Amino acid sequence: MNPMHELAPMSDMPKFEVGDVCELTSGGPPMTVTFVNCDEAVCAWFDNDDQEHRSNFPFACLDLLIPDCDCGECDCTDPLGFAG
Repeated sequence: MNPMHELAPMSDMPKFEVGDVCELTSGGPPMTVTFVNCDEAVCAWFDNDDQEHRSNFPFACLDLLIPDCDCGECDCTDPLGFAG
């Protein structure tokens, strides 16, 4: 199998929840997860003309965007516990 086509095991992929903010691994606008089904998320985003868009994306195509936090009370480097 071509290494470019190998998929990461599901256990290695982040779990997305409704309300999470993510983007495509290739970049693009921030998107909000509106629905989760097995290994894909339905995401909504607005374009430069404020038109709403929605589409389904496999988890493997998405990166979770973690907002900066200066509260001093949480582990801001890994608030969702992906590191371990």
